[in-house]
Amino acid sequence: MNLECLTSIAAEVLVDQSEISRCCGQDNAEARAAGHQRTGTDKDFAAVTRQPVRIPPIRILIVDDDTHGGLMLKTILLRMGAQSVEIATTTAAAIESFRCATPQMVITDQNLPDGLGTDLVHLIRAGTNPVPTILFSGTVDSETMAAATVAGADAVLAKPISPRLLQERIRALAVK
Repeated sequence: MNLECLTSIAAEVLVDQSEISRCCGQDNAEARAAGHQRTGTDKDFAAVTRQPVRIPPIRILIVDDDTHGGLMLKTILLRMGAQSVEIATTTAAAIESFRCATPQMVITDQNLPDGLGTDLVHLIRAGTNPVPTILFSGTVDSETMAAATVAGADAVLAKPISPRLLQERIRALAVK
């Protein structure tokens, strides 16, 4: 993920009080008490006052060789309500983290320095603790979809990942 994509994702999920104040001319509580008097449009006001989406409090393992992208995704997941989020940057590190941290869900990039995300998904599915898995990739084509299906991935998402779509997938998979 590049910085522009990460900024876009963060803007979709996180509520920035200074931005609310800029658009509203006052803090959020005062704006509501004053009948939503503000300087921005209805669309601006709705966009900045939107509450963060929520997910069940589960343990998640992110596997992504892009350290900035992994950290941003971790921050987003924690703000959404994840209990804990571990990050691994290689397949080997992911396998070790999976054994030690016992995550309840794995979110992995397809292209990793020492293998493919689909190979990791296959290993997880073949193990004694086959948790839900979400695969993401910059290129979600028919080949990636077929490999993800064969490996047993529960969902495939394209980069940049939409926080709303990610939240929907996590909530659906966490109740299984």
